[in-house]
Amino acid sequence: MSARIYVDANVYLDYCNRRSDSIRPLQELAFSVFQRTLQCEFEIVVSNLLIEEIEEALKNKTTLDMLIADLNSKNKIVYVEETRMR
Repeated sequence: MSARIYVDANVYLDYCNRRSDSIRPLQELAFSVFQRTLQCEFEIVVSNLLIEEIEEALKNKTTLDMLIADLNSKNKIVYVEETRMR
């Protein structure tokens, strides 16, 4: 069984928006997490709240849609229902 991990919205944005900083290409680091997931090392936990946060900051929604489709096709996404604290 693969380990379940939570991937912060910034990792998705690094990948989808092709972000980098002055030291390293953040897109490549993000890609390695998703590649390792597709190679059955991980399952990624996501919620609707996370997807909404990502979509608000996306420049390229097509890239996110393709990534999610790839992960879904390999059963590598675990959807959870978020709960809000009062």
